[in-house]
Amino acid sequence: MTGPITPMVRAIDAFDPEDIAIPRALRGGVTTSLILPGSGNIMGGEALYVKLRGKTVGEMAIRNPPRALKMAMGENPKRIHGRKGRQPMSRMGHAWLMRKHLHKARELRNKQKRWQTTGRFEGTPRPNDPALEPLVALLEGKVRLQVHCYEVHDIETLIRVSEEFGFKIAAIHHALEAWKVPKLLKDHGIAVATFSDLWGFKMEAWDASVHGPHLLAKAGVAVAIKTDHPVLDARNLAWEAAKAHHYGLDERAAIAAVTRIPAAAIGLGERLGSIEVGKDADVLLWAKHPFEIGARPARVWVEGVQWWPR
Repeated sequence: MTGPITPMVRAIDAFDPEDIAIPRALRGGVTTSLILPGSGNIMGGEALYVKLRGKTVGEMAIRNPPRALKMAMGENPKRIHGRKGRQPMSRMGHAWLMRKHLHKARELRNKQKRWQTTGRFEGTPRPNDPALEPLVALLEGKVRLQVHCYEVHDIETLIRVSEEFGFKIAAIHHALEAWKVPKLLKDHGIAVATFSDLWGFKMEAWDASVHGPHLLAKAGVAVAIKTDHPVLDARNLAWEAAKAHHYGLDERAAIAAVTRIPAAAIGLGERLGSIEVGKDADVLLWAKHPFEIGARPARVWVEGVQWWPR
């Protein structure tokens, strides 16, 4: 919370493999997580992909994952930093800081391109700035961007900035007003990771709709259902999907919303999300339909090893 722009920090350096949330999520059938730093920062930092098994960060970290970066729009950065009397105090300041640092990253990228064609042959050092490197990678399409974003006008600002600088948005998270603009999201190929019926806990959640997931899916948007543990307990992820189904989301789409779709949205669709030859053997065994009240996995395998119960 010391500054609004921290794309250079990495979740791997703060991940606690002994966090009680890990076995709790595993008991609910969650085998894999993308750990995103934020959302008190406009640019929060680089994410960590983990399997929820093992005793150390080294054991849990997924080998050779894609890169992912977390950003946040709206009230969280504005409130946290604005009340300290510094930018962003408004959404205007928020957008300016995004542009300012992306512009710096673009300038660095251009210098590196010039060095590639001339400087390296002249023996000059390659231009570099570790604080900007994740943003350069984003501009080059080497980083998947995940964004905390609730309201329509913040979604529009995010897309506007992305078009100005030519980067893609993998998914927006929470996204409780996304149901108002499904075509905008579909046209830009942006997935949505949202809640089934969480509403009203702050101003950004005031226009949430329980029909949001099925309206988005009906329009062709890739919809994932989330819990935001511990706000909603990760052990109840399947129950959150069940509620989305109750409010209109097709049953198969609701199952995909906690399996195949989030796997694709985080860039691991070739490894996770369905039971197929060649994919990770992350498998759940249920004693009853996962959408029945009180249903929990009877057994959980991660990469072919039973981790629940142990």
